[in-house]
Amino acid sequence: MWIWKARKAGWLVSVESSSADEPGDECGVVDVEGLKYRINFSPRVRRRVFHSAPGQHAIATAIEIATGESAPAAWGWEFAPAVWAEPIVEDD
Repeated sequence: MWIWKARKAGWLVSVESSSADEPGDECGVVDVEGLKYRINFSPRVRRRVFHSAPGQHAIATAIEIATGESAPAAWGWEFAPAVWAEPIVEDD
């Protein structure tokens, strides 16, 4: 996804290596117009989520809340997957 978005934005991107099958957050290394970046993928972005009663569909809970048959919903936070690039800086 990250490579597709970078190319869509007009950057020249080539894949240097891929490590998607190995454990950890690192997906590989890309070259973006001469600069190398490490691509990572892991739960990193917070998003607000709705918690309904176990076994009850979220839409049914929303209808009950809208009609006044149930108490207001329980909201919480969880981490969603994110892809990001970190520049690889080499000491000279």
